[in-house]
Amino acid sequence: MHIFERVKSGISLDAAKANLEPWFRAMLDADTRQPGFPRVSADQRRAFLSSTFELESVPSGLSASRREFQRPLWVILAGTVLLLLLASVNVAGLLLARGAARAREFTTRMTIGATRGRLAGQLLVESLLIALPSVWRLRRFVEAELFGVTVLHVPTMAIAAAVLAGVGLGAALLPAWRAATLNPTEALRT
Repeated sequence: MHIFERVKSGISLDAAKANLEPWFRAMLDADTRQPGFPRVSADQRRAFLSSTFELESVPSGLSASRREFQRPLWVILAGTVLLLLLASVNVAGLLLARGAARAREFTTRMTIGATRGRLAGQLLVESLLIALPSVWRLRRFVEAELFGVTVLHVPTMAIAAAVLAGVGLGAALLPAWRAATLNPTEALRT
């Protein structure tokens, strides 16, 4: 049997248990007089009447479902993190390849007067413009794969956007650094 009681603030569990004890004893005694109570020996009746109860604090509620689904939810979370990691690696690989392929373009722009900072800034902005829409595409993919599920949980989308923005910036830093350190005359000879 589960009995729920909201304890006033400042009252300890021991005090709450002492307050419940008379009610519990009266309930047990009343149960023994009910017409449907089974016929028992005097020792069994005495053992029943000497039953005890435990009082425990459950500030977030008592939930058998929480215990039952805790492990599967952790597995789903791990799978989600793995999926986000794979998407991040994919975006990073594409951004790195894109930056490396544009080395000749960067050297040409530097020879006609573009500063290293301007090239690095351009790469960072372009990477963000590629990475952030990936969050929307990821949302659409999840909705397409999980029929009847709408994914518009703002905190989750914000975390995914932050992770992909970080990946985009991280993946753009290497090509931006390379572009900033290129010697235009040497790069144009190749």
